[in-house]
Formats: sequence, structure tokens, C-alpha cells
Amino acid sequence: MQKTMIYTIGYGNKKINTFVEILENFDIQYLIDVRSQPYSKYNSNYNREELQRYFAKHSIVYAYFGDTLGGKPKEKKCYDKNGIVNYEILKQQKAFQHGLSRLKTAHRKNLKIALMCACSKPEKCHRSKLIAEELEKNNIIVSHIDEKLHLKRHEDVMMRLRQQKNSLDLFHNI
Repeated sequence: MQKTMIYTIGYGNKKINTFVEILENFDIQYLIDVRSQPYSKYNSNYNREELQRYFAKHSIVYAYFGDTLGGKPKEKKCYDKNGIVNYEILKQQKAFQHGLSRLKTAHRKNLKIALMCACSKPEKCHRSKLIAEELEKNNIIVSHIDEKLHLKRHEDVMMRLRQQKNSLDLFHNI
């Protein structure tokens, strides 16, 4: 039996009804919130408590994993001297490994899940640069629902990210 892939999605500025329609179109069973702070200052419908209430009325289960898979951990040792998260250190943390293990279990059970964060562009979000990278290392296929609602393979998103970084590096020493 073919294993299902894990999806990621950013809600960006989408209305909650539109967001749910997108999830339903991809037959998502579980929406996994991977925001460290599960709140939106721009759209209160995406606050954790609102999402819990909203999805309780739908066939999609909402679950918060930001305490284990969030991109802004509480542990100070995960940050460099400039306050930037060091993903290599974060990946080694027990909490992150626990969250990753839960995703692997969901994948083994063939559950259709989507990892949700705020950023609609997958190449700008930790769900790609951190979580999906680790899932792919474990032979779990990840696809990103991008800001235009296109499905992007993880390797294509990372290639786009590397190209953007390389083009910025061209001007770094000027």
C-alpha cells in the first residue's frame, strides 16, 4: 500500500472558510498547527482557541504541535548570539524529536495531515526548512500547498530557496 504524503500549508490572508475548503479539497483529516505562538494579530479566526472551536464542527481534527515543532522554541540554547534560531540545535532537542515522532506515527497510520503555519510561501517558513527536511530524511514525502494553491514538491521548494539564497549571495560582498 502506498503511504500518503504529508502536506504543509500557510494560511496567509485567507478567510477561514476558504482555508477549510482547501483542506477539504486535499482530503486532509488532521490539521497540525506548528506555530510556536498559535495566534494571529491580523485574523483572530486563526487563534488556537478559535481553530479548536471551528474545527470541532468540521470533519478535520485540529491539533496543536507548536510546543514541539514550532520554529521559535523557548530554549535559549536554540538561538545564536544574534537571536536567530539554529535549526541544527533545535533538531536535537527532545521536544522536537517527540513531535517528529508523532508525525512519523501519523504517516505510518496513513493519516492525511497538513502542517499549518502562518506564512503562505513555504520557502519562507520553518515547516519547510526544518520539519519537512527532517521528514524527507526519513523517506516521508512532503508536498507544500503554496500561496497560489499549487502543490509543490518539497525538493522544488528547497531548490527555489537555494536559488534565492545564491542570488542574494552574489551581492553580499559589494
